[in-house]
Amino acid sequence: MRTPLSRHLYALDILTTKFRTAGSPREYRETHAERLLDGLNDAWASFLDTSPPPRTSQFNVLNQVGYTAETLIGEFELWPHQQRTAERFGGNLIRWVIPPDVVNQHNWLEPLSIFRFLTLLAGCEGLTHPKLVELWALDFASAEMVIRALIELPNLRRPRWPILRMGLTGAMHLEASYTFSAPSEMLESEIARNTIHNVHGPLAVEQVLINLRAARDGYFGVFNRLGIGESAILALNGMYLDKTWDDQFSIPRKRL
Repeated sequence: MRTPLSRHLYALDILTTKFRTAGSPREYRETHAERLLDGLNDAWASFLDTSPPPRTSQFNVLNQVGYTAETLIGEFELWPHQQRTAERFGGNLIRWVIPPDVVNQHNWLEPLSIFRFLTLLAGCEGLTHPKLVELWALDFASAEMVIRALIELPNLRRPRWPILRMGLTGAMHLEASYTFSAPSEMLESEIARNTIHNVHGPLAVEQVLINLRAARDGYFGVFNRLGIGESAILALNGMYLDKTWDDQFSIPRKRL
């Protein structure tokens, strides 16, 4: 759980467990998906908790990416009432910089709410620092993979398209999928725009697309620096059941 990259490798492991021939994929997925969700919540404590995590904490964003939350957010100014509230409830000013409709999506008693929070961050204008984009992109992709892994659990009674029963969260799941696991042109499609419209509202579509493009570039950029191409990641990160976006098994997934 120490870094966004290690969390994402963990998410990929959870997602591809069903291709293993030993052990119980269902039990593995349930147990480790829960653990990863807890880790994702803790990883964003620097932005979500009313009190900033101690500087010695592994979940302080400084110890994850080498920058403080204040540096990642950039210059900001709070209204006097926000300043007073922040100081009264723990002193983490960063939590009050994030728009209320975004931060209020998160609930410490509901681990899956971290996915809704990360999705709605796409509508914010302050996602400009490269390390913040990288942190957000990897954890957003990890949260989407956790949800997909849980959807695909064996013996789960579901129709052909289980996300239709997930309401707004289902649309958020599609938005993340268009960004990280679909071909690049999918994010520019009309269906992607319609999905973004449904999640964020009509006025936010262009800003969301700007941020999602940056997230996709940052996400695959991390793996490119490791010598892992986009096609290799997409081969592992196929959509629904056992198939990739081209509706075929990929050779890398067959060999897992």
